[in-house]
Amino acid sequence: MLGAALVMAFYVFVRARLLHGDAAVYAQQIESRDFGERTLHLLYFLVGWVIVQASKPLGLAPDTALIVFSGVMMTVALWLSWHLYRALGEDERTSGWALFILLFAGVMVQQATEAEVYAPQLVLSLSAYLMYVRGRPVWAGIFLGLATLTTPLGVLIVGFFVAEAIRTRQVKPFLVMGVVGAVVFLGVLALVWRDYFYGTRGLLVDTRVVQTTAKGIDNAVAIVRNFHFMLPFLAAGLIITWRSRPLWIGLLVSLLVFHILAILTVTENGVFLLPIYPVFALIIARGVVAGLTRARALTALALALYVATSLLIWLQPYDQKIRDGMLEGIRRVPPGSVVITSWSYAMTLDYYAGPPRDTLTASRQLLWPEQHAKIVEALHGSRPVYLMESHEDTRAVRWLYPPDMQRRHYEQNALLPRLERTLGVKATPYFTARGAPAFYRLSLP
Repeated sequence: MLGAALVMAFYVFVRARLLHGDAAVYAQQIESRDFGERTLHLLYFLVGWVIVQASKPLGLAPDTALIVFSGVMMTVALWLSWHLYRALGEDERTSGWALFILLFAGVMVQQATEAEVYAPQLVLSLSAYLMYVRGRPVWAGIFLGLATLTTPLGVLIVGFFVAEAIRTRQVKPFLVMGVVGAVVFLGVLALVWRDYFYGTRGLLVDTRVVQTTAKGIDNAVAIVRNFHFMLPFLAAGLIITWRSRPLWIGLLVSLLVFHILAILTVTENGVFLLPIYPVFALIIARGVVAGLTRARALTALALALYVATSLLIWLQPYDQKIRDGMLEGIRRVPPGSVVITSWSYAMTLDYYAGPPRDTLTASRQLLWPEQHAKIVEALHGSRPVYLMESHEDTRAVRWLYPPDMQRRHYEQNALLPRLERTLGVKATPYFTARGAPAFYRLSLP
């Protein structure tokens, strides 16, 4: 219990102070009780609404409540991982190191400190794993169905059950689990199928659902960014596990096979592979245990570098200064203006500076780079056009990159240089605050 309390306190302390992108959109829907749109994540909206209502007597703002909820879910996910490891016969030492690896894996830190659907999905996935291993296929099916109602990618965890069915040579529990999961999911889908498939982000109309090898490469890079200094121990752990506990290799391979569609379709720092991370962590832990036995000092150094690097890379810079600076900047932009920023920051502005919290975005048009034609029209129109820079250098860039590399990084990733290259705009600094996005007045030469 003390360990869980410390983990939860850590997540709350380092949490983001604003909702960004999808998180802002989802929070807007939760607060307005708009459960009939973007129903791909219906269960998250319903649970989120309960969390927001329950937190009101505590004086928590909805955004804070949803972010803290993610931290609670990730703490529960670690607890469930421990019980899964033990249920599959792992000793306390290996299980403990697996939790340590999992705690500081990049997307675990990220998703524990922001408000998104993936922490609840991981809890439901691990619950399904654990129930199945303990011989409760009905409950495993219920949790599988609920995970799929949280995000369609939840169905891909069926790879775990396939591997277990092959290992145990028991087909009946697998069939029971599958039938129950299908009933839970399809029972709800029957009510929301139209939006689920054809709505705002419907599964059959979302233009981002395209498979490419480039995204597969990005997901491989994401594994490197998530585990970095632990990769040598992953390699060692694979060999050790193959020789002594091949069931984990079977689970890893089966989960990866069933996640191929996600691997080739979406990236976002590898967050879509989160249900596989407890398996990765256990295999890495086997390498760490061997390393502590044979090269204790070097292994301890690698573990320390792993923690430091994960926190440096993955703790998000979405602090109160960014939020306050965004709101002050948009407030200074004259009504009737056009403001260009990234889609994610546009959604953040719409949440914090739009109804019901404010009316700033109601009198200012927000555009993002994907709306190229509208941006060109605005630049040739009579309304003033401003840009809110969406690129924020991380601590890793500021602390580790030399000035020349920082400048190249900015040129490659920032929004202003992109518009200067593609549209030839001229930018005049308009408003800036320490640690907050800069605002520019844009014009054509």
